[in-house]
Amino acid sequence: MKKLLFILIVFPFLFFSCETEVYESGVFQYGTEKKFDLQRNYLSMDEKLTIRIDSIHDSRCPIGATCIWQGEARVYMSFITETENQLVLSTYDNQKDTIQNFEIILTDVLPYPDLSVETDPDDYSVILQINKLDD
Repeated sequence: MKKLLFILIVFPFLFFSCETEVYESGVFQYGTEKKFDLQRNYLSMDEKLTIRIDSIHDSRCPIGATCIWQGEARVYMSFITETENQLVLSTYDNQKDTIQNFEIILTDVLPYPDLSVETDPDDYSVILQINKLDD
């Protein structure tokens, strides 16, 4: 009886905590900013759009350096609806773009380079906002 009571009390907590983790890490909502990690698929809540950050090329002027220009971070991503498209956004001159009826806005690339800290390429992430435009 104690085992049954334990299962009935603990199981719902385990179930809901796992579901929350999946929601926060792999699903995004239109119209809000969301952090996207490299090489992970993210699915829109309506399941009509999948986005994957394929790579990031960062040439921004690091903290602690003196540079001639500010540099840029270029974000290469796959944008999958019924077909797959490639998209490149930049912190310098192309911070937003439209594909089909979606607007993708690059808000930030993290972490910002710093001369005193070596950044592993896998540590990069981007902040995007995806807006669904009227059909």
